Amino acid sequence: MALNRCDAATAGPLFEQSLALFQNVGDQLGAGYALCGLGRVAHREGDDRQAAAHFEAAVTIRREAGDRRGLVECVEDLAMLASGTRRSAPLAARLFGAASAARGVMGAPLPPALQGAYDRAITTVHDQLGDDAFAGAWADGLLLPLERAVAEALTVVPEFVLAPHGLGRSASPDGEREAADLLDGPPESDLMDMP
Repeated sequence: MALNRCDAATAGPLFEQSLALFQNVGDQLGAGYALCGLGRVAHREGDDRQAAAHFEAAVTIRREAGDRRGLVECVEDLAMLASGTRRSAPLAARLFGAASAARGVMGAPLPPALQGAYDRAITTVHDQLGDDAFAGAWADGLLLPLERAVAEALTVVPEFVLAPHGLGRSASPDGEREAADLLDGPPESDLMDMP
C-alpha cells in the first residue's frame, strides 16, 4: 500500500519482509507478489537492473505456481521497463496489448493502483512509435498467447541486467564495470578457488 502513495522508502522494506515471510511458509503466490512489489519499488527508484531481476524471479515463481493472473502482471511490469527505451517501444506495445487481451479473457481488470503508471507507460510508447506503429504492435500483442507474451517479456531482462550503464537505468555508479563483470565471468583468481 505504501508504494501506491509513492513512498518507495517505506514500501521496499515492507516488500522485503513480506518476501521473507512468504518464502518461510512456502507461499509462492505471496512471494511472487512481493517480488513484483520489489521490482516496482526498484523501478520507481531508478534501478531498472534490480527491477528486471525481481520481475524475472517473479515470473519463475508465478510459472511454478500456475499463477496466470500474476504472469499477466509480470508482462505488464516488464512492458513498463521496455517502455523506457525507444528501441524496445514496439515490444512494449505488443506486451501491453497481450496483457490487455489476457486480462479481458480472465475478467481481471488492471488494479486501480497501477492504472496511472500503466497509462503513462503506454503514452510514452505511443509517443515513441506514432499512431500506426503503436496500433499495429498493440494488435499483434492481442493475438499473443500468455506464455508467448511471457517469453517475449523476458527478453527485456538482459537489456537491463547485462546492459552497459546508460542503456538501462541503474542506481549503481559502477554500472559499466558490473555489466562487464557479468559478461566476462569471474576473475581468474576466483576460478582458482572453485572446487
